[in-house]
Formats: sequence, C-alpha cells, structure tokens
Amino acid sequence: MVSADRPLKSQPGMPKVWFNHATAKARLNMKTSKKLLIYLILFALVDTVIPVPITALILIYVLLEKPAWFETLVEQIYHPNRG
Repeated sequence: MVSADRPLKSQPGMPKVWFNHATAKARLNMKTSKKLLIYLILFALVDTVIPVPITALILIYVLLEKPAWFETLVEQIYHPNRG
C-alpha cells in the first residue's frame, strides 16, 4: 500500500519528488481531459468528412443505457419548481 506522502525515486542530481494522492488525482484528471480533447478533435475531423448525426447517437445511448442525468434533466425541464 502506498503511504499518503513518500519520496519517489529520482535521478542523480534531480530533487526528490514527493507523492501525494491530491497531485496524483490532479494529474490523472489532466490526462483524462487531454484525452477527451484529443478524441473530440478527432471526432470533429471525421465529422467534417463523414457527417455523423450526433443527436441520433445520443438518443441511442439514452434509450439503451437510461442514464440518471437524463432523468434529472427531464425533471428539471418539466417540473422546474420541484426539489
């Protein structure tokens, strides 16, 4: 198990780098956001060559997966004064 704060191995002449879960999580989120940006750019390039009906893809996803965010969205639209 990894301790909350511990020095990582570094190369000779380099300062020691301290590891903690907050920085690791921030790095993970940064990598995820970069991946998402790259995927969106690639999707945009493919979409310029072959138009992809994004609304139809979202509809298929909603019908098959029934995500919780969609139910919340519908509740907010049709019953804005509740909860």
